[in-house]
Amino acid sequence: MRTSYLGANSVWQWRASVVAFANLASKGDRNFAGFTEMVLDTCSQLLGSQERFAQTGVGWILRELSRSDEGRGIMFVEANLDRFSREGLKNATKDLPPAVSERLRQAHLPSDTRGRRRRR
Repeated sequence: MRTSYLGANSVWQWRASVVAFANLASKGDRNFAGFTEMVLDTCSQLLGSQERFAQTGVGWILRELSRSDEGRGIMFVEANLDRFSREGLKNATKDLPPAVSERLRQAHLPSDTRGRRRRR
């Protein structure tokens, strides 16, 4: 059995903790004050998992959040770049300006080191 994560016992519950907000994310804090911070906090926790569907869920929600606050989305990705899978990063940067998306992908860890954290 997996260790409980975010109070859930399966990757599907973890994923649902962000994906459930996908339709609201493009409006960011216009939904309610603190919405974006709440979602980014959950994304940060989910990035602790290298499970494919947790990572893609984070990517989807970040893609949507970046529509309401592109700068904040980019800052979050930059701050957590070493925690993203290649697929999660691709989803998160899909709708960013091409030059920004390419810069982030180039800065990303090579796929053979995915899941390892950089020493700071």
